[in-house]
Amino acid sequence: MSGDDCRAAWAIAAPHNKAGALDLAFPQCFCEPWSLVGDDHRGVADEEVVARILTTPGMYDAGLILTQKLTSVSAGGASLIRAGASDVEILGTIMNLLQNAAEPQTLLGAAIFSAGNVRSLGQPQKNFGVYHTPDGAKNHHVDLLATTLAGSKTAQKKTERDRRYQLRDFMMPTIVAANDPDELLAALGSGPIKGIHTVVAI
Repeated sequence: MSGDDCRAAWAIAAPHNKAGALDLAFPQCFCEPWSLVGDDHRGVADEEVVARILTTPGMYDAGLILTQKLTSVSAGGASLIRAGASDVEILGTIMNLLQNAAEPQTLLGAAIFSAGNVRSLGQPQKNFGVYHTPDGAKNHHVDLLATTLAGSKTAQKKTERDRRYQLRDFMMPTIVAANDPDELLAALGSGPIKGIHTVVAI
């Protein structure tokens, strides 16, 4: 097996079932070492920092990250920004979230954490994988994907729900507050995401 095999599985998977299709073809995050964009890129290392841009009320409300907005980890993937992203790429992601939502949104900030830490959730079981994935012209786009488990549909739904809450509880202490795009850009530019060295919960 190779990166080409992983990219082929990703490419033919339905947009709403990227997580399930990739895990079925290559269980337990086998494809993480490779970029799903191409051989001129590399997979996301454990020590790399990634960021989940958050807006309110769409993704965060009443003092919590909304778990229903994390259902994408079991479907098409939850989008993250990878370390090394340019200012243009980060600002483009922010403005897309603010301008293309069904209802008006306000920038809240970003949950910022290492790929290795989110991969460790559920150990010794592997609950989540972190993959470098294509998204238009972006070179530093990452998808967070949940693995799937055998069992009845009811059991699987319960597991998916429990993992969403696990992911929310993991992300909450990593949030860096920034209500202005330039403010968030400055925060992201101060450390390894261009990343953050100090993570402050709101």
